[in-house]
Amino acid sequence: MARGKRKVVEKNYETLIVQKEKEIEKLVADTKSARVELRQLRKDKVKYDEQKEKEKEEAELRKVVELVANSGKSLEEIKEFLASGTNDKEE
Repeated sequence: MARGKRKVVEKNYETLIVQKEKEIEKLVADTKSARVELRQLRKDKVKYDEQKEKEKEEAELRKVVELVANSGKSLEEIKEFLASGTNDKEE
């Protein structure tokens, strides 16, 4: 068998080449657009994660404030209690 003796059919090669080039250009543009979108999604995820962490911390702080308010203790008593708990850990 002879290699490279493939039969070539008659086609409008110029038009086909131009169409294929346009198709490739569109794919490249779509890929660039997708990369930009991916970068933005990654940035948004970081911001979202930071926001969720801040919301979690704020919710915990509200819970602490609620517990303190419902404890019936004065602010000074709570400060003393917290200070004494800190001293125990240092010893």
